[in-house]
Amino acid sequence: MVRHITTLIIALFTLVSLQSNATELTDVTLDFRIFGTGPDDFKGLFFFNGKTYEELSFNRTSRSTTTYHYQGKPILDLYLQNPNFTAEQLGEPQYIQAGSTNIPDNVSTSIVIIAAELQNRNVARAQRRYQAFVMNDAKETFGVNAVCILNTTRVQLYGKVGEHTLSLASGESQQFDYTRYSGTEKGIPILFAFKTKNGPRLVMSNNIRLAKNRRVILILQPPRHPNSTRIETRTLSEAIYPKKPE
Repeated sequence: MVRHITTLIIALFTLVSLQSNATELTDVTLDFRIFGTGPDDFKGLFFFNGKTYEELSFNRTSRSTTTYHYQGKPILDLYLQNPNFTAEQLGEPQYIQAGSTNIPDNVSTSIVIIAAELQNRNVARAQRRYQAFVMNDAKETFGVNAVCILNTTRVQLYGKVGEHTLSLASGESQQFDYTRYSGTEKGIPILFAFKTKNGPRLVMSNNIRLAKNRRVILILQPPRHPNSTRIETRTLSEAIYPKKPE
């Protein structure tokens, strides 16, 4: 009887150990460009690349020129320099974490959208904070005449893109083919609302003109003014031209 109980305890311990090992985070490799949106100049923002802190350089209207490289656990952290750091002051970190996000499975080529919090326009640089969204940017999966919606408002939104209805929490939507709407005067109809106790409240309703041979991220941002429910939008567009037959 004692031997049976001992064997059972050993088996349970082994099972727990195997489950613990299975849930350990494995290292990933990520090549990514960046784009910043929201009330910030994005100066002095760093990420930890797995070995050292590297400063990020943003373009105002397009993906970054630089492609950055990360290797480590599937978590991408953003940092600002600590103004109180000195080499003589032990225990004071040189960098302060300003944002963090998980790296999805099976994403090795990415666009990282960094969204500044609304408070950033009114606080010292070291107190600024950011959301980050790691999106698959491989042209094989995010191709020509496709639009993706990114919700940075932290509010569950319900809406319609063209003929497709969707419910969108924080993060990205599926991609929508806008070929039938490209080049038209009217554009693709896009609308969103959120639920209130008195029913849905419309926060956006636009017909957006999108050119052919592009891929587009439409970023939904919090309202600019505290008492407003009309969300802000930002469009990140990149040209993609079909390969000519050899």
